[in-house]
Amino acid sequence: MHLEQIRKALLLDHSEVIVEDFGAGSRKSNYPKRTVSSIAKQALAPANQAQALFKIVEHFKPKTILELGTSLGLTTCYLAEANKKSTVYTIEGSSKIAERANETFHSRELQNIKLLVGNFDHVLPDLLKQLETIDFAYIDGNHRYDATKRYVEWILERSNDQSIIILDDIYWSKDMTKAWEELKADKRFSISLDYYHFGVLFLQKRMTKEAFRLYY
Repeated sequence: MHLEQIRKALLLDHSEVIVEDFGAGSRKSNYPKRTVSSIAKQALAPANQAQALFKIVEHFKPKTILELGTSLGLTTCYLAEANKKSTVYTIEGSSKIAERANETFHSRELQNIKLLVGNFDHVLPDLLKQLETIDFAYIDGNHRYDATKRYVEWILERSNDQSIIILDDIYWSKDMTKAWEELKADKRFSISLDYYHFGVLFLQKRMTKEAFRLYY
């Protein structure tokens, strides 16, 4: 089954789940009980974005991948299937949504995903202590300025010269845009790619600092 078939199934799933939201919240609904279909419609990365992430992972072949914001697990599957020799550590704040994500992982028989549940601020520091390095990080949760900058700094402590950090929804709010502009200008990053819906930061120190805006 193609990965996009999972999206179609989720969009047709009208069962309800209780959502625990530790971040900036949904753009359209802050009700604690929501349908899987509404979560899929609002929270899943669009197909072209998920496929772009797949291609980045497939090309660079990072071994240790970190995802903040599992949601229903579709993007996680894209990351995991792009390099099955990698280990994808993904953190989801809501336990009920994490259960649904696990169902998605099992349906794909993916063995290289490790799902953790809880507030990023509590779970991420403990996880980073266990990891030697982070080759690829995708931040898609808690869309606040302070939180975004904090998570990037924590990840940088476990980064290497080839690490890639991706921020989702860089124009979702003034907070996210501010964080993106500051990180893009940060001298620690050599190259930035602005895909509008998400931004990519490369640490490759041997490269000349450049910024690109891409259309896909």
